Amino acid sequence: MTKFIALFEKSGKSIPEELMIRHIDHLKNLKKNNNLLLCGPFKNSKGVIQLLQADNYDEAKKLALLDPFTAEGIFSTYTIHELIEANEENNYLLGKK
Repeated sequence: MTKFIALFEKSGKSIPEELMIRHIDHLKNLKKNNNLLLCGPFKNSKGVIQLLQADNYDEAKKLALLDPFTAEGIFSTYTIHELIEANEENNYLLGKK
């Protein structure tokens, strides 16, 4: 699976408890299905990150759009970037373009 970074920006709308529960259930489901590696808000901004695993960009986008916070406008914008992970296994991309 390929890794994707999904960046969201919070709208500032209040979050009803029921919607928060649906959002958390969505994250738990992503984790259970091995699609979520990391998530959380940034401390000093309206930003939120989700590190996703998906077969392709379209699947990663679908996962982002299925989040109740996206569907209900709590996340006002989002962007998705495919991550080319630099690590020991690929010599930190030495020689890669």
